[in-house]
Formats: sequence, C-alpha cells, structure tokens
Amino acid sequence: MYWSSSGIDPSLLELKHLYYLDLSFIDFQNASIPTFIGEMKQLQHLDLSRSSFSGRVPPELGNLTNLRFLDMGFNDGLRVVDDHMEWIYNLSSLTTLGMSYVNLKAAKALNLMNLLNSLPILKSLDLVRCEIHDAQFLYAPSNSSQINNPASLETLDLSDNSLVCWVPSWIGNITSLTQMDLADNQFHGVEGGLLSIIGNTCRLRVLDLSNNNLHGNLGNFSGRCSKYDMEHLDLRSNKLNGSLQSNDWLGKLKNMKLLHLSNNSFSGPMPEDASQLRSLEELRIEDNYFEGVVSEVHFANLSKLSQLMIGNRGGSISWKITSDWVPPFNLYFLSLQNLNTNGSEIPQWIRTQTKLWFLDLSYGDITGTVPTWLGELTHLTYLDLSNNQLKGSIPQISPDVFELYLARNQINGSLSTSFCKMTYLVVLDISQNRLWGAIPDCWSSYDFIIMRLSSNQLSGVIPASLNNLHQLQDLQLRDNNFHGQIPSLENCSYLMILDLGGNQLSGNITKWVGDGLNLRNLIVLSLRQNQLNGNIPSKLCGLGKLRILDVANNNITGTIPPCRGYLPGMMGQLIDWEILESPDGNIEIPIDIDKEIVVQVMKGREFNYSKTVLKLFVNMDPSDNKMVGFIPVELTQLTGLIGLNSSHNNFSGMIPSEIGRMKELESLDLSCNNLFGPLPNGMLNLTSLEVLNLSYNNFSGRILEGNQFSTLNDPFSYIGNPYLCGDPLPNSCDDGHKLVQPSIGSGEYFRDEDEDDLEKMWLYTIIMSGFACGFWGVIGVLIFKRRWRYAYFQFAEDLKDHIYVKMLVNIARLKKLLTGIGGDDE
Repeated sequence: MYWSSSGIDPSLLELKHLYYLDLSFIDFQNASIPTFIGEMKQLQHLDLSRSSFSGRVPPELGNLTNLRFLDMGFNDGLRVVDDHMEWIYNLSSLTTLGMSYVNLKAAKALNLMNLLNSLPILKSLDLVRCEIHDAQFLYAPSNSSQINNPASLETLDLSDNSLVCWVPSWIGNITSLTQMDLADNQFHGVEGGLLSIIGNTCRLRVLDLSNNNLHGNLGNFSGRCSKYDMEHLDLRSNKLNGSLQSNDWLGKLKNMKLLHLSNNSFSGPMPEDASQLRSLEELRIEDNYFEGVVSEVHFANLSKLSQLMIGNRGGSISWKITSDWVPPFNLYFLSLQNLNTNGSEIPQWIRTQTKLWFLDLSYGDITGTVPTWLGELTHLTYLDLSNNQLKGSIPQISPDVFELYLARNQINGSLSTSFCKMTYLVVLDISQNRLWGAIPDCWSSYDFIIMRLSSNQLSGVIPASLNNLHQLQDLQLRDNNFHGQIPSLENCSYLMILDLGGNQLSGNITKWVGDGLNLRNLIVLSLRQNQLNGNIPSKLCGLGKLRILDVANNNITGTIPPCRGYLPGMMGQLIDWEILESPDGNIEIPIDIDKEIVVQVMKGREFNYSKTVLKLFVNMDPSDNKMVGFIPVELTQLTGLIGLNSSHNNFSGMIPSEIGRMKELESLDLSCNNLFGPLPNGMLNLTSLEVLNLSYNNFSGRILEGNQFSTLNDPFSYIGNPYLCGDPLPNSCDDGHKLVQPSIGSGEYFRDEDEDDLEKMWLYTIIMSGFACGFWGVIGVLIFKRRWRYAYFQFAEDLKDHIYVKMLVNIARLKKLLTGIGGDDE
C-alpha cells in the first residue's frame, strides 16, 4: 500500500512511469504533502483535493513540468509560506489549476496576468477563498499590459476572497471565458462598466458578481457579438443603480435562464424587454426602487419561468393584472413581498400555479379574506401572508405546510382544530390578529420550532401538551387573556425565546423556574404583566445564556438573587445563537429564521427587536413588584447589561459603589424605592447612560457632575429625594438643609419639621394650575359665548330665587319649632 491515513509512502517513487495520481477524498489527517512528489516527473494528472492535507505547499511541485491537471483545493490547512509561488510559473503545460481554500495570503508577488501569460493553455483556474487580499493580484504588471493568449481560459473562479479594488478592464478581453465567478468580494465596480464585459465576451455563459460593493450604473453595452451565450447573470446584493431600460441590452441575451438583480438600487420602469427572454427560468429583482406598473406584458413569453421574485424597497411599483389572466408559466416559487397591490385581494391567477411550494405575499396591502382555494395548492410548504389587511377566518390549508405566517392582519375567529392535522408544521406565526378562544390541546406529535400567537384575544389555560414540543425554540404568547398556571416546559430543552407577558397567569414563579432547569438554551424570558407570586429563585442563575429577564408588573416578593459568577450571557460574553445544547450534551443547529421579533420595554418605551439586534441586547426588568432587600453587589458583575429597571419595589440600602463596572448601561431606573445615601462616584463611569431615573427615594448629597451626568439634566430624574441638591434641581447644596441620618433597619431618611422648598414649589404650581384651568374653563366660555352667557346668568337668577325661597321656608319651620319648645317649658 502506497499510502495510509498517516501520509504517502515514499515507495510510490518506484512507479517510474506513473502519469495519473488521484488521492482525492482520502483523509490524511492533516499530514503534509511530501516533497518527494516533485520527483515524479512523468505525472500529468495530480489530484490531492479534499484530502485533509495541511502545512506548507511544497515548491518542489514546480518540477512536474509535464503536469496538465493539478488540484490541491479544499484542504483548509494548506498554505503558501514566505511568498514561495514562483514554482507555479514552471508548469506551462497546465490546463487545470485548482487551489481553492489554500491560504495564499503570503503569496504577495502572485499576479493573475503573469500567471495566465506563464500558463498559456490554462483553461480552468479555481482560487476560491484563498485569502487573496492584495489588489496587485489583479492589476496589470509593469512588464505586461495585456494577456498573451486571450482565447484559452474558459473558467475563472476568484469568489469569496477579500479583494478590494475594481475589476480590471483587461479581464473583458479574455474572449474565451465561459464562466467567471467573482462573488463575495469587495469590488467597487468594473473598469469601463459592467456591460462592457458582457458585451465583449460572446461565449460567457455564467457571470456572478453577487455580494460585492459594486456601485454606479451598468455602463454602455457595446453589443459587438452577433450572438450571446449568457445564461446566468447574478448581480444581487450590490449598490448598482440606474435604469435597466438603457441600451436595450437585456433583450439581446436570448439564452438567459437565470437573472438575479435583487437587493440593489435600480430604478425606473420594469424592463419590458425581459419578456423577450423566452428561456428564462428564474427572475429575481426584488428589493430595488422600480417604478410604474407590472402587467401581463412583462410575462407574455416567459413560459419556462419557475421562480419569480418581485418586490420593492422603495419607489411606487404596483401590480395591475386582470382577474381573469392565465399565466403562460407554472411557478414553484413566487414572492411578491412588499409589492403594492392597491388594496386588492389575493390574485386569482395564483390559483393556477399548481406546482407552487413557496408563496410570499407579505407587506402587500392586500385586503379581503384568505381564500379557501389556497387549500387546492397541495404542494405548498411555505406560506407568508403577513402584514396585510386580511380579514375573516383561517381556511383549511394544505396539511403539508412547514412554515405559516399570517401575523399582523385582521383575521378573526377561533383557532381551528384543522391545525391539529398539519403535522408537518414547524413554524406558526399568527400574532397580532383578532383570534379568540382556547389553544387546541393537540401538540403531542408535532416538531414545532416556532410558535407565535401573541397579541390576539386568546383565552383559557396554556395547554400542557406544549411540553411535548421537544424541538421548540421560540414560544411567544404575550398580550392575550390566558389564565391559570404556567405549564411545565422542562422537556423543551431547546427553547431560546419564551414570552408569556401581558396575560393573567398566576402561580408561584419559584416552583416554575425550579422545574425549568433544562432550559439551558434560554436567551429571552419575559413574564411581565401577569399575576405571578413567590421569589425569584437562585436556580435562575443556572440559565447561562440568559440575556433578557423581564418579570415586571407581577406580585413577586423576596430579594434579587446574587448569582455570583453565573449568568455569563449578561456579563458581556457573546452567546452563539447558532449552537443549541441538548440535555445529553450534543450540539444541534437551530433553524435560521430572520423573522424573530421580541417586544421589550426599554428607556420607558416599547421596542420590537429582531434576532440581529437581540444578539447585542441585554436587559433586566423586575420593576413594579413587591421585592425587598439591598441591591446585591453581584448584580454589578453583569457588565453586559444595557437596561436595568428595578423601579416601583421596596428595595433599600445604598447603590453599590461597584456600579461603575456596568459601562454598557444605557438605561437605569431605580425610582420609587427606599434607597438612600449619596450617589456613588462610580456612576461617573457609566458613559453610555442615556436615561436615568432615581426619583422618589431618599438619596442625599450632591448630584454627580461631569461625564454623562452633564447630559442627564432632567429634574424629574431626581425629584422626591428631599436631601439631594445641585443641578438640575433648583435647591443649591449651600442652602444648609438639615440632614438626619437614616435608620439602617428601615432604610429611610426622616424629614425636618420644615417642608421641603421643592415640594412646596410643586404643590403651589399644581394648585395655581388647577385654579387657572377651572377659572378660564368657566369665565373664558362666558366671555366668548353670548348664548351661554345669557343661559348662565338666567340659571344664576333662578338659582338665587330658589335658594331664597328655601331659606324663608326653613326659617319659618325653625321658629315654629322653637315656639313649641318654649310652650312646653312653661
């Protein structure tokens, strides 16, 4: 055997006439490529790809001058050392060179034009993800201004490098090119314009420049070829702009099968010449700024179309197609996201797309009801009708649907038991509608990953069968009318987001958290605005990934658990959302859903946070409860906290001096407690602080000055602390206020007999404001409304007479009573 997992045996040299050697897909376990291979000079074909080689690429490979095929790609550990790449220029017989994933960062002298000129019959060059950073790799060298043999190279792949430059114009002179992949770099543009390359390379079938930084318009189209072979053009995710109508270039690419222009800044009308692309199978032009109308004309000849994505990020494009239109195509993928339908109903022509498995009509201003004929689309696995104005109930939908999004509509009715038949469902988002009734208790055999039923009118108890959703990662039931206790979710070990806020849930939070220790992946826990009681148990400290803890507006008692050395998710450590830990220690990959939204109260306002923002957001909110005790020093170890709200409790003691560690804090609310003492100087280190509320405590001394406190100048942040002084409060620290030391047991300061001047000022202000409102509410109307004035004075006159008569009657009765008493005495 000439090789094993430990490497290649030198006895291979005994094969003196070996000309073909294929060692691909053999696991050499990070062994080095042996240098003696350079002695096998009869070799014409050498394939070392995908074989787990690592270490230095041996320059001795340059001795194999008869090589026509060399591929050492997809060996992540291979690298060029000390710029030793001159050997490659000796292999002048090469027709195929593959070095994808080989680290060429050190090969600074490597130049593409020199390489092509040295390898005159090279047909295929693959340098994917080689960490080529130097722009000099693409520039024409000083010793040559053009390529010697422009009719040789057919395939060029430089994708997924870090090239920051312009695509040189000389690449467009390689007339033999059939495939060119420059995707996933940082190219600024193309010298001479992108259309100049397309116009000059008649044989080019595939051009991929997606995910770059291309900007500007497409340039001028030379159109020198009598026929173009272009089949695949991918320009998505750049910054290209301008109109697609110019130069009539699109209609000349008759063989086009795939056209991706999405996520750019193209504008102007939709190009009608796209309808001439009779071979077109995929058309993706969403997320641009097109204007005008999309009509049947644009699709008249596209009988082979299978994927269609049209949507707008701006502009005023609208969809105007007659209700009886029958398309010439039968799609399996349709996305009209964010397309203005002018308030029309779901188009009837979609009913004819019997192969459809993906349908996205979100953000379309669609009205009417969800049509029952959607159930006829039996291949449908993805349906998104969210963010429209749909009404009515949810009809029966194909039981094969995997993902269903109906959120943010006006759908009403109860949750149909038809959901119990959709056993393939893994994502259900019907939040922010008008659904009522109970959740069906039928989830025992499901593989749900995401369930969002928030902001409806659902009621009843939360079904215990949710505990059988072992794959569940996101459960949001907030803002409904659920009551009863929170069911055990200990089997939902992959749960990352749990939001049950805004309901009428009751029970002891101590026991429920204690039963939930298996929630090791939990990142968001929101139970705010319920009727929960009990203490926050120290077992909560075991939720190592927790970044958001919101238990505000409940009846929770006890103290804040110290959690010394725990809760690393709140200590500024980055949490890997792409890894889930199973109970047996295995690693799982979570579903990649970009629609994740979590509602959080921050800085006194309610915000919707997407998954991207949640990765950076850390918040703790136990406000509006009945909690007591000191603020533990260990809380200041949670240095990743951005928001902390402990207001409206019965906390006492002083603010820990170590609070200066929490430098990420943007919002701090400790108002309406029994905290006392001076503000610690460590608070000056809170340089990110934007919102501060310390009102209605018993703090004393001077308000801190400098750093972020120079911007926190709202007096309402400090009112209700009679012994605080200094800006922005009106009372100076030189007024000589008498300060009585606090009773440590009660955590309170006691006042002097004199009323605090600040409180007097607010009392007088409120009294005068009330008097002014009442006075002008009556007198102002009488001045400016004549009819009201007459009616008022007539009423006053009648009231005076009525009171006068009543008074005379009562006086007469009193005299009569007194006279009777006097007679009895005699």
